[in-house]
Amino acid sequence: MVFKISLTVKPEIMKPAVMKPAIMKPAFTKPAIMNLAIMNLKIMNLAIMYLAIIYHTFSVKFLCTKIHDAVLVILLYLTT
Repeated sequence: MVFKISLTVKPEIMKPAVMKPAIMKPAFTKPAIMNLAIMNLKIMNLAIMYLAIIYHTFSVKFLCTKIHDAVLVILLYLTT
């Protein structure tokens, strides 16, 4: 809940803040703000996805291919 509010408020604050810290923008804004806010949303989504994928794999019993595809989907989802 808190991270969704921070993502909606952040573009309004970034418009005057982009002009002031030219050196801090690639160093602080990209890794810290984007990774903390977006990765926390992704971890919440991945927890639901991961439980759904595990429940689907063990209910269908396609263990090797489905878990390998699930790990690839999670790794691709984290990197984007």
